[in-house]
Order: sequence, then C-alpha cells, then structure tokens
Amino acid sequence: MNVAPLAESLRILLVEDNFLNQKFTKTALTKAGHNVDIAENSKVAVEKFTANSYDVILMDVQLPIMDGIEATRQIRMIEKQRGTHTPIIAVTPMLSIVIKLVAWKQEWICFTQTFQTTPTLRSY
Repeated sequence: MNVAPLAESLRILLVEDNFLNQKFTKTALTKAGHNVDIAENSKVAVEKFTANSYDVILMDVQLPIMDGIEATRQIRMIEKQRGTHTPIIAVTPMLSIVIKLVAWKQEWICFTQTFQTTPTLRSY
C-alpha cells in the first residue's frame, strides 16, 4: 500500500479491539508519517486520553467494557475541564450506530461503510 505522507505528522489515538484492524490501520497511518497509540478498549482510551494529548481519535463504536459512545461522553467531559477539543472519528460499518451518535450529539465525524454503498465521510 502506497500512502503519501502529509506535511504535518499527527498524534492519533486508535481505539480498536480487533487485532487485525489495529495492525492494518497503524501500519497505514505510520507509513503516512503519523504517530499512533492503540487502545484496545474504551476504558484504556479514556486513560490514555487523560494522560496524553492527541490531534485526533479514531474510535470503534462497538467495544468491550464500555462502548465508544460512553467513551466519547467521558472524553468530552475531560475536555470541558481542560478547555480543549479533539476531533473524534467514529469508524463503524453500521448505519444504525451513526444514527445513535447523531441523537447523542457527541460531535463525532462518522465514517460508515456498508456492503451496499461506498464509504462515506460525514460530519454530524
């Protein structure tokens, strides 16, 4: 896979419980010149976010221990205390999850991919 590096390197928190998805995504982002931390569940994601600063978070929505929606809620509370805001990109194949995210108004950028359509990127 050829990935063109960007002019600016980003610090990315990848929240993903699937090992193969972790490996593929981290490899692609690292080749593009970014620094990637991996959290295998939402609890670890909140802990890493509390201890570090990230330019963007890639969040799987369906995760063990705590789902991505609850993790986002907790991250947004931490941000209010800090006075910061980090874009969170929800990565999920399920459109029904995106509808829930819109309902919760968690300020997610949602990437959805279904078998019937091409991938779409929408900001909600």
